[in-house]
Amino acid sequence: MSQSCKVMEENRKLYKKIVEAIREAQELNKIPAFAYARISSDVQDDGNSRENQEENARSYATRNHLHLTQIFNVVESAKNEGRKVFNQMLDLALYFGIKNIIFKSSDRMSRNFPDLNRIEKLVDNQDFCIHFFQDRRIFSKDSTHTDRMYLGIETTINKHWSDKISYDVRMANKYKALKGVAPGRALFGYCYNKEKKQHEIDPAVEKDLRYIFDSFDTGDYSLKQFVRFINKAGITNRTGKKWTKGNMYSLLTKCFYAVEFLYQGEAYKGNHQPYFSKHRFEERMKRLESSYVGRTENEPTFLLAKYLKCSCGLMMTGDLKKGTYIYYKHTCPNSPRQVYIPEKKIFEMLDSAVREMRYSPDFADRVKTVAKEILEQRAENNKKGKKDIAKSILHIDEKKDKLIDLFMGGEIDRDSVKRKMDEYDREAGLLLERQKLLNSDYSKIILEVMDLVDELRDNPIKFLAESYNKKTKLLGIMADGVIIDNDVAQILWKEPYKFLLKNEILEFKSKYEKAKKKALYEGSQNANLLPRTDSRLPAQDCFAVLCLKYFIASLEIFLRHFSPDRKSKKNPGFLPGFFSLPRTDSNCRPSG
Repeated sequence: MSQSCKVMEENRKLYKKIVEAIREAQELNKIPAFAYARISSDVQDDGNSRENQEENARSYATRNHLHLTQIFNVVESAKNEGRKVFNQMLDLALYFGIKNIIFKSSDRMSRNFPDLNRIEKLVDNQDFCIHFFQDRRIFSKDSTHTDRMYLGIETTINKHWSDKISYDVRMANKYKALKGVAPGRALFGYCYNKEKKQHEIDPAVEKDLRYIFDSFDTGDYSLKQFVRFINKAGITNRTGKKWTKGNMYSLLTKCFYAVEFLYQGEAYKGNHQPYFSKHRFEERMKRLESSYVGRTENEPTFLLAKYLKCSCGLMMTGDLKKGTYIYYKHTCPNSPRQVYIPEKKIFEMLDSAVREMRYSPDFADRVKTVAKEILEQRAENNKKGKKDIAKSILHIDEKKDKLIDLFMGGEIDRDSVKRKMDEYDREAGLLLERQKLLNSDYSKIILEVMDLVDELRDNPIKFLAESYNKKTKLLGIMADGVIIDNDVAQILWKEPYKFLLKNEILEFKSKYEKAKKKALYEGSQNANLLPRTDSRLPAQDCFAVLCLKYFIASLEIFLRHFSPDRKSKKNPGFLPGFFSLPRTDSNCRPSG
């Protein structure tokens, strides 16, 4: 049975149990209620054991004419919001109309304000009653403002206590790391000596672990071969199960076994005895980085396995036919039979797609010229915009001074001054934010555009001349994947390449180059075929300028988002001057 099926079955049983318990409560003429018994960890033993909480909750329910329909017994921390069982309980209470929930104390209920806020909303809007059996207190809609204040203070104290524990643990772990002791559970092959405060080699598994490290470091095995070899030798992992590539890779790449260890992203030198030297570990890492997939000489290499998708959205996987021919296959819902495409044909499709996207030298120069003109115009517009903003801010300062004079003269009261001052401050703040957005470094953007255009002019030629292996590497650098639709490969380009490879721009490129060839064939140079930023452009040129505007706007978002000197990456904001770009004549709009 799959995991999702198991969850559905468990939920069905839980719903059935709650319904039966509600009926039983009605027969006994009692009020149905939930109880929540929580500890933060299995090792917690401070009088808050879940069994103790359950027993006391039952006693409290009996004394107060309540009938427990379900006890949610769970190990989860109340420090952070998003607790799975806690929220499941509240959702079920809403669903079944159970208005009474029993906790030991506010500490067991919540140690964070979002959970307290949800409880308060249920109490105020849904008439819930929250019972704390330890101090025999009920929090309900009728609770006084003092009761609410006390509950808020208790939650604050509870949160403070959780924060203090977390801080103390972090400081203790930091101290241990500085002393050369890796925080946390001892790794496989070590045991922790509490008296010496040191990790020591575990003699029970030392022989097997040294055999693993020594055998792999001979260089005679790929990772896949080595896992088979160790499992065949009967050596099990920490849990007594067979090794997999994943947990074997994790073991071989742990720097702890070579004295050093990582804690919170920093490297520390341990005080424990290592299994091997640091140099030996570095040599192993070099091997693993180049051959982690664990291929054998006779196994095929499916170069495009991680990149290919059918137009139906399903991934395509590699398959070897007759021990020689590589195909990519998948079961397509749009086809009555399984689809097989030869690898050679897919590379031919990729070559065709790359030829289509290549910028000719003439078109590349024209794109750079138009892009530079638009960006320079944008810079001029922004320069004027910054001057206007500076004037507006100066005007606001003058209005503030006038407001203070009116107040000093007794013409307006303090509240009116404060209200108007706040209004002026908000207005000035918005202007300053807009001014920041106008501080784009257009010289940098122009250089980025030039570099990208040059790559799209030169890289396709290099791509077509490379081997399959190198083509795949280039594809990984420039693209997120490939969609196969019949006999056409659509390459999903990464940023920033995709901005210059939009379908609109490629369509215009094709029209432009055809028109250019026609003009050369007819022995004339028709200037009207070349795109300009002038407002009196033919429809074809307006289309080019619109495409380039879209590209430059997208590129600026990309540069602003990833700029190293940018303080915040949350929201790049509106593009400065985007709406003040040179307009094209409405009669020159492209059809469609």
